Amino acid sequence: MKACNPIFYREREREREREREINKPGFNSIAINQLKPEKMKEKINLMIADNHPLMVDGIIAALKDETNINIVGSAINGQQLLNEIPTLNPEIVLLDIKMPILDGLETAKQLKTLYPHIKCIIISSFNNSGFVRKAIQCGCAGYLLKDCEKPELVKAIKTVYDGGLYFNPKNGRGLVHDMEPATLSGRELEILKLIATENCSRTIAQKLNITPNTVKTHRERLMIKAGVKNTPGLVYWAMKNNHID
Repeated sequence: MKACNPIFYREREREREREREINKPGFNSIAINQLKPEKMKEKINLMIADNHPLMVDGIIAALKDETNINIVGSAINGQQLLNEIPTLNPEIVLLDIKMPILDGLETAKQLKTLYPHIKCIIISSFNNSGFVRKAIQCGCAGYLLKDCEKPELVKAIKTVYDGGLYFNPKNGRGLVHDMEPATLSGRELEILKLIATENCSRTIAQKLNITPNTVKTHRERLMIKAGVKNTPGLVYWAMKNNHID
C-alpha cells in the first residue's frame, strides 16, 4: 500500500498542536492571543513549471522577499515536475498551460490523482474561458494571467494554500457560469447533498473524515461550476439540475 504523504495532514496537525498548547498547565485565554502567527504558520513550499526561463526567473525575483513562500524548484515541463515532486515536496505548483512533453492541464490532472494534497494554480497568457473551464475540471484551485501584478500572485498563492480558490477577475466566475453540463465528482456530490441538508463545513468534515478546509475548497469549486455566489444559490442550482432531490 502506498504511504500517505505527511503534508496531506498538515492542517490537522496544526489544530492538534494548538490544542496541546491550550491544554498545557497554566495556559489561559490571554496566552491564546499572545501566540505569534509566524511561529504557527510554516513556509509555503512552491514549485514552478514553465518552459520559458525568463518567466521562471521573473516569478522567482517577484517572490524573493516573501518570507513565508519558499520556492523549492522549477521544471520546464510537467513530466519533469512529476519526477521531482517526491524529492522537493511542494505544496503549491504554478503551471503554465502550453509546455512540451506534458502540458499544464494534463499535469494538474495527474497531480490530483497521484498527489491530491498538492494544489495547482495555472498561470497563463491565455485569457480564455475554455482554458478556465478545463483548469477547473482538472482540479486546479486557481487561474492567473501572466501579466498579473506581484500582489495578486502572492494573494493567489496564499488563498489557495489556505484552502480557497482564486481566479483572476478577468477570467473568473463570469466566464465559467455557462459550463453545461456541469460534471461533478462523487465527492462533490456527497458534499453538495450534505450542504443541501444544512450541514456546516465542520460537520461535513467530521462525517466524511476530511478537514474543514477541504470542504471549503469543494464548496467554492461547486459554486464556480454552478456560477453562483452563495449557498442558497448553490442549492437552487443543484435542485434545478437534478443533482439533489
